[in-house]
Amino acid sequence: SSDTGIEMFDPETEKFSTFINVRVGSLAFEADGTLWAATWPNRGNVIRFDADNQPEVMLSFDSDVDSLAFGQAGTDLEGLLFVSQNNSRDGSAKGFLAMVDLATLQQVDIATDGTRGDIVKTTSDGRVLISQSNQVDTLGLVIPPIVIASNPPDQAQVALPLGFFTVTFDQDMFV
Repeated sequence: SSDTGIEMFDPETEKFSTFINVRVGSLAFEADGTLWAATWPNRGNVIRFDADNQPEVMLSFDSDVDSLAFGQAGTDLEGLLFVSQNNSRDGSAKGFLAMVDLATLQQVDIATDGTRGDIVKTTSDGRVLISQSNQVDTLGLVIPPIVIASNPPDQAQVALPLGFFTVTFDQDMFV
């Protein structure tokens, strides 16, 4: 994006040309190649470009949109759009992350009170990365733990009293 709109780079000629004279901030491509963007300087809208490259407002937020990222194909995040913002809906300077279902355009805040909800990215293993003032936070799906081992083993017969037993899960657990 530039101060006059969206530019395209031609690697053969090594020159930029104007795609459209609509000023935007963050740009992101949906899995089907459709271009979405956060408008700028009025940063509260998320637009999508139709087949004729005309912008259509898809979402409106009460605060400034900073970054867009689509869930990657083949992950549990497929069909979702993540939108980061630096100012919460109540006007405070706390960043938050919204998740949007692309089929219905319904949205829900999934992370709030951040120090700076700046750049958001998704990964091929189904995680969401979001930059903060001094760190990058990782969000992953919450899945219940699975018992992968126990001592004594399942169905074992042991003499009582049994002093202790252990259970091992497929993910780290809080003590």
